Amino acid sequence: MQSAFNRWGTGLAPFVDSGVLGPYAERIGFVASARLSLDACALSHTTGKTVLEFVGQAQRQHPDAGSPELFPFWNRTRQTLCPL
Repeated sequence: MQSAFNRWGTGLAPFVDSGVLGPYAERIGFVASARLSLDACALSHTTGKTVLEFVGQAQRQHPDAGSPELFPFWNRTRQTLCPL
């Protein structure tokens, strides 16, 4: 987590506050949304990792979240916060 924050942390607050992550992000709050975003960045920059691994990892912290809630974190994060 610290490594991901060091790499992408400068853009994290404006990204999470932009509202692009959807209603689930609003429900869980800034800190949890920021962590999910950093997790998405770290996984997406790991060879062979896909949204399936992200959903599995995210559900350990957020068992109430399914793919529809988590996909915006994967998709928008990779497009904006930490593009490949």
